[in-house]
Amino acid sequence: MSGGAKALIVASWGNPGEWRPAVYRLSLDDVAHRGLRRVVESGLQGRERREVECESKCSTLALASLLKEASVDVEVLVFGLDTLVPPGPSGDLRRSAEESYRSHAEKYTQECSCCSVLEKDGKPSIRIVVTPGLGVFHGYAYRGSPVHIFNIAFSRILESVERFEPTFIVVDITHGVNYQMTAILYAVMAAAALEGMEGRVSIFNSEPYPRRPRERSSQPSSGAAQQEQPPQESPGLSLLDVTQLSGALSFAQAVGDALQLRSARLSRLLEEGGAGQGGLQEALRRLVNFVKLLENAAVGITFPGAVSEKGEGLPYSICSALEEPQRR
Repeated sequence: MSGGAKALIVASWGNPGEWRPAVYRLSLDDVAHRGLRRVVESGLQGRERREVECESKCSTLALASLLKEASVDVEVLVFGLDTLVPPGPSGDLRRSAEESYRSHAEKYTQECSCCSVLEKDGKPSIRIVVTPGLGVFHGYAYRGSPVHIFNIAFSRILESVERFEPTFIVVDITHGVNYQMTAILYAVMAAAALEGMEGRVSIFNSEPYPRRPRERSSQPSSGAAQQEQPPQESPGLSLLDVTQLSGALSFAQAVGDALQLRSARLSRLLEEGGAGQGGLQEALRRLVNFVKLLENAAVGITFPGAVSEKGEGLPYSICSALEEPQRR
């Protein structure tokens, strides 16, 4: 293994029955998370190509397999919705939905071109958690809530992090349903913050699947056999690293910390280059210095005209900290 690196892959799934095959590509040049990129690059040393491919109906299985191929140990945690199946006579809606998700996972693993690395005792090593959905499906009203999904996801992710001790948390938001995907993404960030792993979260979303061509209505003449449509090739879709989504959340958290005179997140954001370039970075640098002074109760020296014990002027006055940096 490449330094014993481990990835907890967290995914949101909607309806697997609607997914179609694609050739998913993971390119090193597209991996934005520097730590994960180094690990994958190390695991793929000796290869001419800087990308790996996997044909599958499921981006999560493909992503897990490709990371496994790069010598990263993986564990997959999938969150589904109970809206997948109609209520049955057993009354255990979530168990029925879980069985359906598991059946699709096993089927897609067998059909996948590279997913055999995920099989354990003939079945994919995937943990599936079904959460309550929201909306009208199969003629029934499902009354779940995003908050309920968040609570379940947060506890399960936290349990997985503490047990598996991953190097990275990798999130796949390709197949999720809007509100479900958002709740799970927030749950990942909350669990990562609690475990001190904010900087080790990587988020992936595949390129959009091409739309199906409109079917032309045809009226075949009597006795004429309809010609079979030739099978279409699976489209190639890149697995895009959209980890900057978590960076936006980190920036919002850092601003909240600044209002409470805490500088740790601000400093980390500045060190990691999360503030961008130019004027914004310079403004953040000044803000960090200013907050650090207030954080350490050094209030007096922030006023205009404050001097050091040598009588030299200090550059950290309120005015200098808050003035707009000059444009270059």
